[in-house]
Amino acid sequence: MIQKDKITFTIRKLQSTDAASFLSVRLAGLKDCPAAFGSSYAEEESQSVEEVAHRLPPAPDDSYFFLGAFINSAQLAGIIAFQRNAKLKQRHGGSLYGAYVVPEYRCFGIGHALVATAITEVKSLPGMRLLQLWVGLENQQARSMYEKAAFKASGILPSALCVDGRFYDEALMVLDLLASP
Repeated sequence: MIQKDKITFTIRKLQSTDAASFLSVRLAGLKDCPAAFGSSYAEEESQSVEEVAHRLPPAPDDSYFFLGAFINSAQLAGIIAFQRNAKLKQRHGGSLYGAYVVPEYRCFGIGHALVATAITEVKSLPGMRLLQLWVGLENQQARSMYEKAAFKASGILPSALCVDGRFYDEALMVLDLLASP
């Protein structure tokens, strides 16, 4: 349990029972920040709670998990996901994606805590060495958060996303799990 500036939140792996809350937060993020995600609201709005419930529990082989930050152990305020690379020669790496904190709970350290918890979880997986993510070049707040977690910019993908006819560049950021504290 983490208490910061008079709010208390916990972070844990999401389960099937969290599907409705997850879907609500995910759709809110896609609507609120369309340039921050590879997927769109239109692509995901038709998902059922049952479909989401099927994919939320952590994989038995540790290939993926979803984390959620809960205010007072009840209200989902932030999410992040991890996916391990599937190919044998790439299984030492994986990606963080889908990070989002509900606007009224930003500036309480929830994003930082989600990233730190995800890194800790990933480090506990056998054979993990590299963690990567993509972040919009214009999203300085998110880039700064990832830099504080020791991610390093590794490259830029121009015009990575097209939202309503506007193109957005994204930065690839990488964390060497063996070198990070």
